[in-house]
Amino acid sequence: MFILRSTNDDVDVLKRELITVQQRMNEMSLEKEQQIEKLRFILTEKFVECFRLKIISFYFIVFNLYKN
Repeated sequence: MFILRSTNDDVDVLKRELITVQQRMNEMSLEKEQQIEKLRFILTEKFVECFRLKIISFYFIVFNLYKN
């Protein structure tokens, strides 16, 4: 009977540990998704900034062509 009780206790401990690990994995996954979204936003901002600079550069070139 003692062995059975010990085994049941072990099973309960393992179940709790499994739940804890699953919760942590879920938290880590959510954190990773948030990081990805943040980086995606930053990348989009940089793309827009680069595009604006190219437009400014184009206007500068055109202006200088007509100036001469």
